[in-house]
Amino acid sequence: MELGTIVATGDGPSPSKFSFVVTEVQHKMPVRQGQFVEVETEEGRVIAFVTNLIKTNRYFMRAESVKEYERGGRPLATVFPVDRWEYLIAEAQALGVQAEYGLERTTFPPSPGQKVQEVRLDVLTRFLGLNPDDGVELGKLKHHELPVKLDLTRLLRKHVAVLAMSGAGKSVSTQVIIEELLGRLPERGRPAVVVVDVHGEYAGLAESFPDRVSVVKGRKL
Repeated sequence: MELGTIVATGDGPSPSKFSFVVTEVQHKMPVRQGQFVEVETEEGRVIAFVTNLIKTNRYFMRAESVKEYERGGRPLATVFPVDRWEYLIAEAQALGVQAEYGLERTTFPPSPGQKVQEVRLDVLTRFLGLNPDDGVELGKLKHHELPVKLDLTRLLRKHVAVLAMSGAGKSVSTQVIIEELLGRLPERGRPAVVVVDVHGEYAGLAESFPDRVSVVKGRKL
């Protein structure tokens, strides 16, 4: 699906970022902040991330003009075709070029006029390193309805840290990972899990998996 057209700005397009005018779709928001997009360039297929959306209209660029028309009792919308001049600009950060053997850093900018497309799910799956067949599912990727299934070997091979600010969902994310591990069949690989549960956040797992979870009270140690 075509999402828009790259435009020239004061600082772009560059190898690291670009802006594009969003193609108007009636009664629909085709692009959201936080969405992944793709564009074909001389280097290959560039995967980018929408960092910001700016809605603009030439009739409302001068505050003094808006003020004068409003003060005169004739809003701009009643005098000029303001709806025809409203458009949306998306700012995107280039994350890399999808290469044959992985991801490469972008070193050349896309051209103004090139079309920005909605990223295909198979491309996004490879780009994020997901394992759709045998991964640990955390949820769905926002704006894409793509199941986020992390490769178990890559996830637990060395060290894992779940980091976020307070209230962002660290405990919930950790519990989802543990539940996914407990729910796996032995032949698919079910590693043992030891949880030092200081705040009693994971004791409920014993109710969901009574045959696989044992709770040891700290006072008995």
